[in-house]
Amino acid sequence: YIRHDATVHDTEIISMFSEKYYNKYKKDLSVLYGNVNKPFDTLGISKERKKIHLQILSSLLKLNFNNVKGFIKKRSVFKLTIKNIENSWKKNQLINTHYLDV
Repeated sequence: YIRHDATVHDTEIISMFSEKYYNKYKKDLSVLYGNVNKPFDTLGISKERKKIHLQILSSLLKLNFNNVKGFIKKRSVFKLTIKNIENSWKKNQLINTHYLDV
């Protein structure tokens, strides 16, 4: 008789446009575009921006205003996160960079 302590982990269902949804989106963007060992992916960022704009337009044409508000918030989260990633990139490319500003 062997007893295993592993459990079956169910993936958590995150509802659309909740706080967890936006936090996960920020984290995914940071992981995807924040790698300093790879060149900055401006093409991927512009594709993501275009995708969000198309989602807004599609929801607007379908008269689904709750989704329009959610995607507009997603766009603002995207802009802020990309701005933070760009600032981090610029800071990390400097010689003798320090994370603490004294």
